[in-house]
Amino acid sequence: MDEEIYGIDIDHAHKRAVELIPEEFFWSCIDELAPFGSDEGDTALAEFRDWRKQNPKIPTIECLKWVIESVGEMNFKDYNQEFLERNGIKEAIKDEDCGQQYLYTLDNSVIVTGFIHLVG
Repeated sequence: MDEEIYGIDIDHAHKRAVELIPEEFFWSCIDELAPFGSDEGDTALAEFRDWRKQNPKIPTIECLKWVIESVGEMNFKDYNQEFLERNGIKEAIKDEDCGQQYLYTLDNSVIVTGFIHLVG
């Protein structure tokens, strides 16, 4: 059995993924600003891989719904244009139960979950 590579590794990536995303920044597991370099990105990657093992035939949109509902603690339908408008974000940041870190974690988790489908 092949040992699973931890993190994202451009040397073991699918050829098409490297063609689509050749910049080393996107493949970094140490750059905090890179999708997989932060703790949130690393966690999202690991959780996606676990989810995919448990749900090999489920459409990937279901994983994105799961991320939004679990990390965002909201219904998927509520993660919409209205939530993402500037005033909605400003209000969420002011909310003690939400806050800036919460939004960062949710956004990063959504970005990584989408991105992993290209590179994972």
